[in-house]
This record gives sequence, structure tokens and C-alpha cells, in this order.
Amino acid sequence: MKDNKQYRKAEQLMELGQLEEAESFYPQALSMYNRASLLYQRIGYQQGIVQALRKIADIYQKQGAYDKALQELEKAFLLTEQCDLPNLQSNLHSSAGKVYESKGEYETSLSHHCKALALCQRLGNRVAEGESYGNIGNIHTFLGQPEQAIGRYKQAVQIARETGNRKSEGINLANLGIAYQGQSHHDQAIEYYKLSLEIAREIGDKRGQAQNLGNLGIVFDKLGKSDAAISCYTQALDICQQIGNKKGAGINLGNLGMAYENLAQYEKAISHYQASIEIVSDIGNQRPLGIFTGNLGNVFLKLERWEDAKRYLLQAVAIFEKLGFSLGVIVFKSSLAIVAARQGDIASALAMIKGGEEHVCSTPWEHGKYLCKKALVFHLANKPDQANRLVQRAKRIAAEVKANKTSDLGRLIQQIEQTVFDVAKSH
Repeated sequence: MKDNKQYRKAEQLMELGQLEEAESFYPQALSMYNRASLLYQRIGYQQGIVQALRKIADIYQKQGAYDKALQELEKAFLLTEQCDLPNLQSNLHSSAGKVYESKGEYETSLSHHCKALALCQRLGNRVAEGESYGNIGNIHTFLGQPEQAIGRYKQAVQIARETGNRKSEGINLANLGIAYQGQSHHDQAIEYYKLSLEIAREIGDKRGQAQNLGNLGIVFDKLGKSDAAISCYTQALDICQQIGNKKGAGINLGNLGMAYENLAQYEKAISHYQASIEIVSDIGNQRPLGIFTGNLGNVFLKLERWEDAKRYLLQAVAIFEKLGFSLGVIVFKSSLAIVAARQGDIASALAMIKGGEEHVCSTPWEHGKYLCKKALVFHLANKPDQANRLVQRAKRIAAEVKANKTSDLGRLIQQIEQTVFDVAKSH
């Protein structure tokens, strides 16, 4: 087989596809994988066909074309069953798990990752077993189950150390940082991000360096350490631009937008969000597109440019509804409610904030900010008692997560207190 010219050409196309994919050039990667699949079909190399179909599905998943991704995986699963290729099924379950994760169907995603784990254990593939533990940890994070996530990440780190897989070790140390950050244990998050960054530098993993610098920036931003956040984001952006990582560049431009927004430097925030949106839209990276589009809407809300705010916030809600990501929908719908209330449409504003709180409860920081926005709507609707109660709840959450007055949550609470004058009088 290795002497077959078409086989060698297909293998070259797969390698080229992986290079294009690594640089977030998804249309080019898709073309390479499709051409490889056709060559594998011509020579009847079933294993190659399955591998190409999985890579095609991975590209569709990254572009947000989830139904197409699942169709490719369905064809691949069928081939593995017909040709008895259990060693490839674990990879397919892993890819399917990531598609369902992106769709927000976390229980289905968890089922696929658990099947991948079982197959890896049966085949004795320790490296893939460790990766499966990491994937399962990710789903527990999304399900708001931080303790389970941390347990799985620690198993992944242990296996990575046993097998000498430094890259996997670094990835899952960063995942532990994300899990602790989600619990608002910021010191532990910073510790794990720094450990992961150290490994990324040791093994020359530029992409990992950028990701960890970006993660550190997010923590510093939440803590109100905007200068440190901007420094981290800028370093991450520089690395991404050096290695041609468009996805990372887009995300860090958006993160810089958040930092400048927190500093009330709104023109800089707008320009960075717009630059980010252009990149992530171009490569089809839907979740960051939704986040930064909604954030841009929030900046226009602060500038009282109601129609601009409404346009971008509606776009963000539509993106997250399509993705099935309820947290994103609720976060930006609550901003839309403020726009409606500011424009005098109290009935629509109250309808927008009715229900949905259960989708933010697992993320305390976002829960506190959601309660503040809801309080402002009730204040504008001339319902001071409800507004006061919501602000008090937000303050309790802020105390639990140790959000100081310079953090984004702390600043928002102060702003709402100044606006909802009854609250200020009660203290």
C-alpha cells in the first residue's frame, strides 16, 4: 500500500490538511481532506477513508456546521463497523463528543466521550485514555460540575506524566485552571495556568503559550487588574500573529476589547471588538463570534447608542440560539432587556428577563452580573423592592466569589447601586 502513488498522494494531502487546520484555514483544510478521501476510496483503503471523514467532520464542527459534521461521522462509524476497525471508533466517538459539546447537548457528548474512554482502556491506549479523561472533564465543566471536572483533569494529568506526554499534561493543567477559575478560585487558576505556560515554553508550543497567556489575562481582567490583563493579551496576540494562528488572534483581539471596555476606553474597545469579529467570522468560529458581537452591543449600550446596541445584541442572541448555548442567550437577552427598558418598552424588557436564571447559576460570576442587569430593569420598571432584592443577592454572590470592588462584577454592583437609589439609601 505504501508504494501506491495514490496512497502516498492521499497521505500528503492529509498532512497538508492538518497544517492548514492548525492555522485555522478551514476551507483549505476541508479541500485537502476531501481530496484525500476520494483517493482513499479509489484504492479501497478503508482506514484512510475513515480518518479523512473524521477530519472533515472536525472542520465542519469548527465552522459551526454541526449537522454536516454528524453526517460525515455517521458514514465513518458505518465503515468501522463494516470493516471491523475498533481502534478507529474511539477517535470517532471523541469527535462526535466534541460536535455535541459545541451544540450544547452535553449529556450526548458525555456519552460519546465515555464510549471513547472505554474503547481506549480496552485497547490499552493510555495516551488516548488520558485525552478522553480531559474531554470528559470539559463536559463536566460545561454541566456546572466542577468537582467531577477537576477529578477527570487530574486523572488526565497523571496519565500524561506516566506516558511522558508533556503537551497533554500542559493542556490539562490549563483545564484545571479553567475549572478553578469557574469556581472563582483565582489564585489556584493562576497557579495552574503558569504551570501550563511553563511546559508550553519548555516544549516550544507557541499555541499553548498564547492560550495560557490569554487565560491569565482573563483572570487578571476579572480581578480588575486591567494593565496585567492587557499585557497578557498583547503577548498572546503577538504570538498568534507570529505563527499565523488566526483563531487565537481573533480571540485575543476580542479579549483586549473586554479589557479596554472595563477601563471605559470605549473607542479602543469598539475597534478591537470589530477587528476580532472580522477574523472569527471569516474562519467560522461561532462561539467567540457570539461573545464579541454581544460585547460590542454592550459597549454601545453603555454609550446609549440604543439602535447599535440592539442590532449587535440581537445578532449575538441569534448565534447562541443556533448553537444551543443557553448561557450566551440569557446573558445577552438581559442586555437587550435594558435597551428595551431604556427606550420605554417596559413590557418587552420584563418579558425578556422572565425565566432563564437556571442557565447562569452554575457560573457565579455571570450569575451576579445577570442579577445586576435584572435589577436595573426592575428599577426602570419602577419596581424598587424587586430591584433591591436582586442587588442584595448579587452582593452575596460577589462576597462568596471574593469579587473585590475593582473587579468587573464589583464595579457593576457599584454602578447599579448608584442607579437604584433605594439600594444606596438602605446601606
